[in-house]
Amino acid sequence: MSRWRSSSRSAATFFDQQLKLLDRFIEQGVELDTPDKQGATQREHLTKLKELMLKNGRGAAEVNAKFKELEPVEFDRCFSVAVSSFLDLSRSRGTGSMGNPLAISFLELEAYCRLTNLELLPIELEAIRVMDAAFLRTWSRLQGENNETG
Repeated sequence: MSRWRSSSRSAATFFDQQLKLLDRFIEQGVELDTPDKQGATQREHLTKLKELMLKNGRGAAEVNAKFKELEPVEFDRCFSVAVSSFLDLSRSRGTGSMGNPLAISFLELEAYCRLTNLELLPIELEAIRVMDAAFLRTWSRLQGENNETG
């Protein structure tokens, strides 16, 4: 059985939309889960603030509206293999001489598929490349912001 469900929308439009959502999913994760200089993440700060507001009697609808960035970006489950593969590959990514993360190479993708006995479809490979670019772009932007404030 295929991982891909049929859709009445054109495949190209569907995939383009999903790739944009995956880009945002990774961007959101990097933004919320990168520790600051004190070791705390944006997600931790926002979650504590949200809990305080709820504890102090603010309504759940009002509080949830203010903290929409904590809601996960939703993408079609047909991309779950690509997302879990990206996360596995990203955890083992190398770093350059300045400590910057390196892009996931095609050799690493090929080795990962061989070692896990996984056959990724071309759109899944494209999704991994999109997520990797989003990770690197967001990580770089956050490092620049940290250097400006530090």
